[in-house]
Amino acid sequence: MTKLKDLLKESKYLEREFGEPLPTLNSVMKKHQLQEEVMSDSDIARIKDLTKYNNHTMARYELAKLAKSKQHMKFYQAIMDLQDVIGHLPRGLSLTRHDMEKPFMSLLKRKFKNYDDINKAL
Repeated sequence: MTKLKDLLKESKYLEREFGEPLPTLNSVMKKHQLQEEVMSDSDIARIKDLTKYNNHTMARYELAKLAKSKQHMKFYQAIMDLQDVIGHLPRGLSLTRHDMEKPFMSLLKRKFKNYDDINKAL
């Protein structure tokens, strides 16, 4: 049986002390975005190795996997597929990959506390 005090709670997801202002969409979004992760040193080393052996697209694909970004994973997978068919990375495809770089790095910066270490590995 449900108790009245359970029904009167504002939300089971957001906790708020007496006297605090009501949560707004901006405050909830900010709180959600502040939940950053730390990428492990072994993952950063793997990214660094891929870059060292000139496999930049695979390095970014692995980063997209670690960031759990399906959109970026599909993008970099498509580039790798075209690169395999053609045998190299054509200039136009390289420019397309470069265009996606800024939003992808922005995602990584928001997602991982140790973004600077990740960026150095690239």
